[in-house]
Amino acid sequence: MKIIFSSINVAASRHGLKSPEWLGGFAKGAHCDGVEYMPVYDLLPGHTPAAIAKAVRTGALVLNSLHATFRETSVSESEMTEVSGGKSIMSRAMTSRVGRLVLPEARESASIMGAIQEEIGERLPVTLYPQRSMEQEYAQVRAARGKVHLFQPRDQVARLTRTNTLMGFAGNLRGLRGYDYALDTYHVRRRYGSDEPGVISNTELSVPFMAPNTRSLHLSLNRGDISGESHIPTLLEAQQALRGEYTGELRDMLDTVKAEGSPEYTVIEATLDGIAAASGHHTLPDLQKDYADIADGFREYWQGA
Repeated sequence: MKIIFSSINVAASRHGLKSPEWLGGFAKGAHCDGVEYMPVYDLLPGHTPAAIAKAVRTGALVLNSLHATFRETSVSESEMTEVSGGKSIMSRAMTSRVGRLVLPEARESASIMGAIQEEIGERLPVTLYPQRSMEQEYAQVRAARGKVHLFQPRDQVARLTRTNTLMGFAGNLRGLRGYDYALDTYHVRRRYGSDEPGVISNTELSVPFMAPNTRSLHLSLNRGDISGESHIPTLLEAQQALRGEYTGELRDMLDTVKAEGSPEYTVIEATLDGIAAASGHHTLPDLQKDYADIADGFREYWQGA
């Protein structure tokens, strides 16, 4: 099992954008096997597809996978709020002025990811956001050109695609659209304004159903950038992960995927600010060690009986 560091951990924190070379070095020092890169606007210095490819060729960056940005998919912000029980589901990183200056819209990011793969001469796993219409879906997949296309199952996608059963969800997203699952341990539990679990957030049923087709895990910790999900003990889970401990619903999900699936890699998705709040550390060297503790602890858990 490869452990991967997400570039959004840095970009969505107070530390802001860092170069691909910096990301590669930080991930290596954090005992991670590579980086999952979320594109920023490719006109930004040091973040063009050519610049990323250069970092890969020199060995400064081990690029494992790519992830579409979460800004404005094919549905409007008002539609997203509507399917979320009237509550905004936009993270602060997406709605901030800086976020809109730095992060391209999701379908545009698909084109950037395609260009990155062209520059490095290799196809990579790509995580996308499902689109409302099939025409937009096919355009996004053609642009992304990934080795495999993944998406993160969550109630919001079930509502937007009007699927209310696990079989219907799988038929729509896997059968019709050709996705496999990138199971995010936080997003899969989000209820989007509902008091009761939905078709995906009822993890006792959904995770065993999806585990055999889960190609990657996202270990999503202390997601303080997303509000309205108080039933998820996300800070506690981060504090435990720093000690290599997994309990409760998170442990149940991980145990199920471990027993029933064969994911190829796990992405640590936790911002620098989120880990700082969990550990009490604030310098980059200390935070790098925190991520190393999480990576080492997760490897030990995954390799254990």
